[in-house]
Amino acid sequence: MRSRSLIDLVDLRRSTVFAGLFCLTAFAQTILLAVIPLEALRLLSDVQLVSILYFGVGLVGFLGRLGVPSLARIIRRPWVFTLGAATVIASLPLLGSDSTVGFALGLALNVLAFTSIEVILTLYVLDQIPRHELGKFEGKRLFFAAAPWAPGWASTFIAT
Repeated sequence: MRSRSLIDLVDLRRSTVFAGLFCLTAFAQTILLAVIPLEALRLLSDVQLVSILYFGVGLVGFLGRLGVPSLARIIRRPWVFTLGAATVIASLPLLGSDSTVGFALGLALNVLAFTSIEVILTLYVLDQIPRHELGKFEGKRLFFAAAPWAPGWASTFIAT
């Protein structure tokens, strides 16, 4: 009986760590969706151009998401995760640049980076969380991933 509760505790910790990682990615994405459009509007000075930029970057992200599993088979999951994290860091100076091309490239890199991180995290979850626990884990993941969105509206005040 005692060893069973210890196993449950280990599973609880593992699922909380994974949910926390999804929380970190959601936090970074709240900034991407709350602050970056304001910067794009400042750079492009036209709402329609911002929409076109976001459509193009969304298309790049969609196609990139389809390619992540193939990339994971070629260079293995830990390296895809590391590449995603490095790409987030590489995208930041481009997002902060006053160049329209640099900004667009930084936005696309940022989306591709978070795409690869989320896909790899999901693959790790499927490996590490037992199938019968996925229902409970998904509720926890959604709660953790939604937490950064609650105060996300405040980030627009930071940008102004």
